[in-house]
Amino acid sequence: VSNEDSRELSVLDAATDRLVTTIEVGTRPRGVHATADGKTIFVALSGSPKCPPTMPDAECEKLKVDKSKDGVAMVDAATRKVERILPGGSDPENFAISADGSRLYVSNEDAGTASVVDVGSGKVVSTVKVGQEPEGVGVQPDGKAVWVTGETGHNVTIIDTKTGKVLGAIEVGMRPRGIAFSPDGDRAYVTCEVDGTVWVIDARARKTIATLTMP
Repeated sequence: VSNEDSRELSVLDAATDRLVTTIEVGTRPRGVHATADGKTIFVALSGSPKCPPTMPDAECEKLKVDKSKDGVAMVDAATRKVERILPGGSDPENFAISADGSRLYVSNEDAGTASVVDVGSGKVVSTVKVGQEPEGVGVQPDGKAVWVTGETGHNVTIIDTKTGKVLGAIEVGMRPRGIAFSPDGDRAYVTCEVDGTVWVIDARARKTIATLTMP
């Protein structure tokens, strides 16, 4: 579990629901994911200030920004130590990991972009313009495309993982956050915070087929 204010990850025992330990990882940790083999934990770090939707842009711009703190921490799950800090573009919010663990697809909230990070070289290999305030990131089960939600763009941008080019965008509800796929890749599910809805998308046709209203 990432803790923005304390600069830490909390490690919980899944059997007992008890806190095992905490790991200091860096400034304002947010998105956190493990590789498929469970050996490496990545966590997005940001040097940008917290600016909730209720804060006027003029007030947010007055807060201190330290871009040197932006990055993605790479944590060894066995030793529970930070191995290195990878670049993650500007203000990393969340990300997804390719099936082979070789690449990270990172949403850059303040820049309206997504960064593709090569884990081996530790470099950003491409940056793609997506919807405003991107957050949720999901890789299709077939690995051919990555989807990025745009919170204030109210859409989802689809990027070709091989070429890095935008394949298209789908309009969804207000303030889309998370995204997930059915195991067969036929459906994508997008949570929209302000609407209180989940949008169901035909992932192959790239068309909305249902909107579920949550309690």
